Amino acid sequence: MHIHLDPVGGIAGDMFVSSIIDAFPLLENALYNTIKKLDIPSEIEIAVKPYTDGILTGKRFHVDLSNYLASKDEQHSHFSNIQNRILKAKLPTETTERSIEIFRILAMAEAEVHGTSVDKVAFHEVGLG
Repeated sequence: MHIHLDPVGGIAGDMFVSSIIDAFPLLENALYNTIKKLDIPSEIEIAVKPYTDGILTGKRFHVDLSNYLASKDEQHSHFSNIQNRILKAKLPTETTERSIEIFRILAMAEAEVHGTSVDKVAFHEVGLG
C-alpha cells in the first residue's frame, strides 16, 4: 500500500491514524498488535472508538494519558528513548526504519525551532514511559 500525504499545515497523529482506520478498517487489528509490541505502560489507554460530531461520523484514535500522567513527574521523552522503544519492539525492519526516521525528522525540526540539539529535544506526550 502506498499513501501520499501533502499536508500543507501539518497533520495530527491521532487524526491520521483515525483516517487510515476509517479508510482501511482491516488495519485496526494490526494497529493494536503493533501497539502491544511497543511496551506502552498499562496506565495508558489506547482505543479506536466510533465518533460523531452530529454532522460527520467515523473513527477516533483515542489515547488517554490521565491515569499515567497522574503518577508521573516527567511528561516528556527524548528522541533516544523513543528510538530505543521502537528498536525493542521487534517490528518489521521497514516499519522500524521509517518510524525512527519520522521521529528523527521531527526531532531535527524541534531542535531547529527551539535552538537546541536533537539529543536535547523532549517530545511532549509522545513515547512516554
